[in-house]
Amino acid sequence: MIAAIQGIDSPSGLADLATAYMDIKAEEKQESSKPSTSLHGWTRFACARTTHRGAPTIRRNRKQTKASLDERQREVLLREQMAAIQKQLGEGEEAKLPS
Repeated sequence: MIAAIQGIDSPSGLADLATAYMDIKAEEKQESSKPSTSLHGWTRFACARTTHRGAPTIRRNRKQTKASLDERQREVLLREQMAAIQKQLGEGEEAKLPS
């Protein structure tokens, strides 16, 4: 792969190589290799395709992260409430220490 990249002598050649490894339909690959497509145009094309394909994964990861944080916040709140109740009942760690 390194040799292939080092052997490329033009921006369009680099774009063609990158397109070959993208997980997109053949029609989309052909669209990206049109002679009228500049490197800037190819970059926009590639970003649009990868962002579009990655969006469901990003949303799923965001939901999982939020759920995990919500659960942790809930646990922290419950532990703080439990500690406050134990303190009021004289059962907490502080109640066991001699004064």
